[in-house]
Amino acid sequence: ALAALARREHELEVEYGGWKLLLDTLAEAEREDATHLGDALVKPVSERMAALTNGRYSEVGIGPQLDATGIRLGEDERSFNDVSVGTREQIALLLRLAIAEALGSFVILDDHLTQSDPLRMAWIRGLLGQAAQKIQVVVMTCHPEAYLTGDLAGDATGDVHAVNLTDRVQRHDDGEQAQAHPDHAPSAPKRV
Repeated sequence: ALAALARREHELEVEYGGWKLLLDTLAEAEREDATHLGDALVKPVSERMAALTNGRYSEVGIGPQLDATGIRLGEDERSFNDVSVGTREQIALLLRLAIAEALGSFVILDDHLTQSDPLRMAWIRGLLGQAAQKIQVVVMTCHPEAYLTGDLAGDATGDVHAVNLTDRVQRHDDGEQAQAHPDHAPSAPKRV
């Protein structure tokens, strides 16, 4: 009986070792795949960041979790956390946009560029207009004036729209679920 238990213990240890090896191998493969995807995104994100900043910033570092890790400023490399909040927002936007374009998907931005100056916002509006020709771009914002200008449409083919939800939704004082406002008939979205 003791020999049988020893054999069973050995079999369990071998099985555990096999499962552990499989888990480690899969984790390493996942890290490598993410790194390769991150490597594929470095070029489009970096090129756009350089264009946005007139060459001030260049290569953006992208980690295996598809997070921005750093950026090159001239000959110096800075941590992502060492740049301004506005610059971090812009890098995050460019990264999300590159991922959506690579996947042929969509991107949803929720007041994503609150710290961007007017010159960079104008450039970004043009970029969003170009991106909207290939993917769906949804911007939810409390500052529609930052996005609702003629240059957002760029060469878009009618796929960029703005809808003022405050005209369409009424919230009740008692916290009930939002419903369509009876005084506002549905209208077609405004093209920007």
